Amino acid sequence: MQRNVKILERAGLDFHALIGRTLRVRGLLDLRFGPQIEISSADEIELIPEAGDDRGLGGKPEAAPEKAR
Repeated sequence: MQRNVKILERAGLDFHALIGRTLRVRGLLDLRFGPQIEISSADEIELIPEAGDDRGLGGKPEAAPEKAR
């Protein structure tokens, strides 16, 4: 839903970076025109990390933690 895209953009998140990713979404489920989830806040989306996946919700690689010497 376009409203959901605007909510993510206001939170500084890239909607297109979420395509094909595994997510847990909490929101209002609407089945009238096929399954859709309406969210009210970007906090209702949780990225489920996959093996070898180092991207955050913004779609940019996160800095690797420095190794102790």
